[in-house]
Amino acid sequence: MLILTIMNLLVARYFAIGNELLFRIQSYGVASYHSNTGPLLFIVRMFGIFLITFQRYASVCWHGSWLDKVTVPYNNS
Repeated sequence: MLILTIMNLLVARYFAIGNELLFRIQSYGVASYHSNTGPLLFIVRMFGIFLITFQRYASVCWHGSWLDKVTVPYNNS
C-alpha cells in the first residue's frame, strides 16, 4: 500500500499535476500523509529485515529447541 502511494505521487509529480493536486486537497491532510510515507516505509522495511534475521538466527543457532519446532497449522481444503 505504501509503495503504491509513493508511486502515485511520483507519477503525478512527473507529469506536473502532483503539486497542484496536493495543494488543492491539503485540507484533508493528504500532503502530510504523503510526506510521512517515506519514513514509514523505511520503518516497516527495517522491521521486516529484523524478523527475517531473527528467524535465520533462531533456525541456525537454536536448532532443535522449542522455538525451532513451532509450526503454524495449515489446512489445505
